[in-house]
Amino acid sequence: YAALPILLGPLLGPVLAGAILQHWSWHWIFYINVPVGILAVVLSILFLPRDETEINPRKLDFVGFLLLSPGLVAFRYGFDHLKDSTSPYVLGSSVTLIGFFLIIARKKGPQALMNLDLFQGKTFAAATMTQFLANGVSLSFQVLVPLYLIEGCQISPEKAGYLLAPLGIGMMCSYPFVGSFTKRFGIRKVSAAGASITAL
Repeated sequence: YAALPILLGPLLGPVLAGAILQHWSWHWIFYINVPVGILAVVLSILFLPRDETEINPRKLDFVGFLLLSPGLVAFRYGFDHLKDSTSPYVLGSSVTLIGFFLIIARKKGPQALMNLDLFQGKTFAAATMTQFLANGVSLSFQVLVPLYLIEGCQISPEKAGYLLAPLGIGMMCSYPFVGSFTKRFGIRKVSAAGASITAL
């Protein structure tokens, strides 16, 4: 029940975005997304229960924040503009900023913006890598495949949206079985099988 509403995004998102790009301006994507996002925040404040878990407050690692945030932005911007002459400098600065962050975070330990000691645990490191690869696959369907269909195959944005809709339908059909499969076969086997099917 929790997953199905989330999966409406991959189902309806490409179709709606394709229709908007085909018949209106891309600005309308924000005109729709921003009010929906604001509504989601308001509804979560009104209806979600309070988080009763213990909170251990600590000071914000401001230096780490000033290094990591622009470093990640520069990294993304540099790869988005690889054809620009400034791209090597932007990517170089991003690597420098992230490198300094990693050095400082290692020294600060648990007080750093991101506790790098967590990666020493095999389970956490494996889960992080798995999630990273899964996000790469997921975002490729949401970003790269539509771009390929529109720019490479010269398909209209609206038609590209319809071609991507079956992905959302497939996810909606398979998600309800994940819980029962996990109970029966275990997380490791289900994750390995899902990753193998996705790779194929």
